[in-house]
Amino acid sequence: MSELNLEELERKYHLRLETEEHPEDRRVRHVKELALFFFAGALLAVVFVVCLWIALAPSTQPENRKWAMSILAAMVSGFLGYLLPRR
Repeated sequence: MSELNLEELERKYHLRLETEEHPEDRRVRHVKELALFFFAGALLAVVFVVCLWIALAPSTQPENRKWAMSILAAMVSGFLGYLLPRR
């Protein structure tokens, strides 16, 4: 079996990795993704606070408290499932 001569390959071939995306387009895409991330986080925070307020208010009707607790449980379990790795 013959050995591969890496020095000879280095002289013959050049490997260059670069993206086809223009740097300005990449920056705009990153700004959009970051804005969407923070908007979604803010929306989740608002829903969480409203559901918590409804669930803990003493004047809340039982059926409203039930759906608020369901949403809170789904949000907390989704968050914990995201944070904790699977084995």
